[in-house]
Amino acid sequence: MSSLSVTDDVVSYDTPEGGKAARRRRAMYATFITVVSAVVGASAVEAATSLRLFGIDTESAHATANGVQLDVDFPRVTRPQINTPMHITVHRPGGFADAVTVEVSSSYLALYVTDDITPQPSSETTDGEMSSMTFDPPVGDTLEIDLDVAAKPRGWFADNVGTVAVMNQNGDPDVSVNIDTGVRP
Repeated sequence: MSSLSVTDDVVSYDTPEGGKAARRRRAMYATFITVVSAVVGASAVEAATSLRLFGIDTESAHATANGVQLDVDFPRVTRPQINTPMHITVHRPGGFADAVTVEVSSSYLALYVTDDITPQPSSETTDGEMSSMTFDPPVGDTLEIDLDVAAKPRGWFADNVGTVAVMNQNGDPDVSVNIDTGVRP
């Protein structure tokens, strides 16, 4: 008694059943070539232009109010587990006499694992809605904050809108901006 072999069921392409197998094989080849060509073409477009199809896309939000200028560079689109820079700049002509408190929506920060905050805040608190970071008064007119974040792994698309605000000594926002990030699988 012999065992079955892969050559026992030979397909002959000159029979009606063989023509069907050949068409199926050609369709699979055409599908594979189309998908690979689309990925390579999208990569070439991204390399040749400023259009971002893969990886991280960043955006900036700016606002000025009550003598404070707030600039936030944030990921507009990112992918899970890719380190993504987020940069917050607070500028006040004449400098800062007191500590500077920056608040970010807790729901927005929930998208990320935060690896590092530079400079380190002197204190951090959260009320569930907003996460507050208080920084010692910087030397000069500008406080530069770098957050090194990476989006948490997701199985599907996620978009989240958040707010970044600079708070005054009364706990009210002096200036704020809305930011929106999409996480793609």
